[in-house]
Amino acid sequence: MCERVPVTIAGVFGRIAWTLAVAAALQTSAIAAHADEEQDVRAAEAAWTRALLSADLPALDSLYDDDLVYVHSSGAIDSKQTLLESIRSGALRFKTMTQRNVRVRSYGGVGVVNALYNLVLELRRGTVTPMSIQYLTVYVKDGSGRWRIVTQQTTRLPAAAANQ
Repeated sequence: MCERVPVTIAGVFGRIAWTLAVAAALQTSAIAAHADEEQDVRAAEAAWTRALLSADLPALDSLYDDDLVYVHSSGAIDSKQTLLESIRSGALRFKTMTQRNVRVRSYGGVGVVNALYNLVLELRRGTVTPMSIQYLTVYVKDGSGRWRIVTQQTTRLPAAAANQ
């Protein structure tokens, strides 16, 4: 036969309070991890900007995933190899980059950055072009814990939209 155990209100509320405390602690931990990921993605984005401005090929090689797909505002598509070759050869040089309207989100090992960059590019060794580009960058945390860029999509904004 089953033995009946007396249940007290204090016992029930004690269990509920304990369960809520554990749930709150887990949620706080998840929120902190999410915030840490977003900070790490912001740091990777800053490192990417520095590397582009200095044409630091080893740093860019480390930041870009081997499967990179980079879609330029012209519609041209580069792989990691072809993009790095354009920078190495001087066909593409980032002279200045100023970031605005940055939004960073993370989803458990995937980071998404939307940012408007006012930049000056030097194309084909001499043609200097100022422009405003909306970037969509997707980062993935690799097995070693590094954030790597797997894709970038860019859209060139008309001058009127760039100033908003």
